[in-house]
Amino acid sequence: PDGGGGGDGGGAGSDAALVDVPSVDGTVVVGRCTGVMASPLVLGEEPRQLARKVLVAQSAAGYFAGYSIQNSGADSVLFQRISTAGAALGSPPVAPDFEGSRMGGGAFTVTPTGFASVLHSNFLPGGLDIFLQRLDAMGARTGMPVRGSDDRELSEDPQVVRTSRGEVVLWRSTMDMLGGQRLLSSLVNGAAPGAPANVGPAMTEAASFDAGTDGTRVAVGLVARTAAGNGNVFLLVLDAGGAVQRTVQLTMGTCVTDAVSGALLGGDAIVSWSERGPEGTLRLRRVNLDTGAAGPRSVVGARGYELSQGSIAPDRDGLV
Repeated sequence: PDGGGGGDGGGAGSDAALVDVPSVDGTVVVGRCTGVMASPLVLGEEPRQLARKVLVAQSAAGYFAGYSIQNSGADSVLFQRISTAGAALGSPPVAPDFEGSRMGGGAFTVTPTGFASVLHSNFLPGGLDIFLQRLDAMGARTGMPVRGSDDRELSEDPQVVRTSRGEVVLWRSTMDMLGGQRLLSSLVNGAAPGAPANVGPAMTEAASFDAGTDGTRVAVGLVARTAAGNGNVFLLVLDAGGAVQRTVQLTMGTCVTDAVSGALLGGDAIVSWSERGPEGTLRLRRVNLDTGAAGPRSVVGARGYELSQGSIAPDRDGLV
């Protein structure tokens, strides 16, 4: 469908520079994906069904998945290797020493020596903290976990991307005394984590986010809510160390869900989200990382029901 106008573009309300630029012409052409029927691969069984995010990546050696699971009442974060034929090759625990603590996460990124996986845990005193554990190419642990946060707050749901300066870790942190949820960023270089920095727009609370990188910049799609509960979608552009370069507001006064996803395509970031309503449509906007110029909002296909989750990724010359 035609992308139409970009009438819900940027606005004020943050101490960061919100970019409000004219929309440019653009069209989204929607094609149909071909489904492949195959036997499902069970990554783990739980006594009760829970909605957990599974992070998946691909290389010439096969596929990789990171996720959390509850087994016999205990939390665990696993890293699963999957062959190119779709066979499970083993799921070693990312942090076996943390067994018995509250754990979650499992997001990971590729590093020059293997992978880096991030999780949250209250294994050590001080609150629910963020940890980064490096893995070799086979998924086995190398070195000790790096503690990225050490405070009395609830730090959870981390993501990680590898840049030219190291691993940039992002997570949501709930300030017990103030009740707000911040989006924090920290650069981990070797075993030395940097001081966490608040990268979210001022006067908002971080609800959900998705991060990607081109190696020199980090693009973060963020759903941020006000005290009244209304949410808007932002694109944050960070440098290779995780510091904010630009904040672009993509919606204004809409009622969005927590489903947000982002992908990098050339020098642009594409952010997708859904708005509350019975028609079940995905919205997308394309933003130039160098200028912050946002293209028109595009609407992809009504589904007839409200969407709770959505994810986009590059696929050849487009997105899937």
